[in-house]
Amino acid sequence: MSELQAAHKKGAKLKWSDLWNELGMERDRAGRWYPGEDSPEYVRDYLDGYRGPSRAYPKSYATALLTAKFAKKLCEFDPDLAVRLKIGRRVGEGGGTMIVKRVVSVEMASDEEVYSVTLSDVVESYTIAEERAESGVVFYELLAAGYIEGYFSTRRAAMEKIAKHAVDDDLVIGGYGKHGGRKFWRLPERLKKQITNHAFINIS
Repeated sequence: MSELQAAHKKGAKLKWSDLWNELGMERDRAGRWYPGEDSPEYVRDYLDGYRGPSRAYPKSYATALLTAKFAKKLCEFDPDLAVRLKIGRRVGEGGGTMIVKRVVSVEMASDEEVYSVTLSDVVESYTIAEERAESGVVFYELLAAGYIEGYFSTRRAAMEKIAKHAVDDDLVIGGYGKHGGRKFWRLPERLKKQITNHAFINIS
């Protein structure tokens, strides 16, 4: 069995040609679709829960295999095939590496405009790796300089954790406008995001 793990791409499904080219499905003279001699055992097991094809519904098995539900199962049954057919992606893909610098000072030009953001010379590297537990639940592992920083239920939550490292909540804002002299945590979310975005130097 392959050690590869695959996560289903939302909405992705098999194509008709995949049924006979990859899953070994066959049609009889009446146009009814059945598992063939080369069909994997997991296909037969999956179809046990569905009504067999008939003259009225010759494609009952075929349509069951063309659903997102089966595509998700295929990521578990045969992750290599799921990745090759582009209905799944390798676990750990899509995270990328983020190069981050800490924000050391912020100057406001007005109530709504940031004039300047000064960054430290220290570079920190973060990676978000998409993983899947044995139960099938997808989670996100945050690595900082190769060490596990934490586990999160969403990618956004992992990004928010990185942002916490990038800007100290108690950083005092300088410059003009009503926010001058206030601490970072008191700023509107829009300004917080704008300032934090300066810290993300590169995403690959």
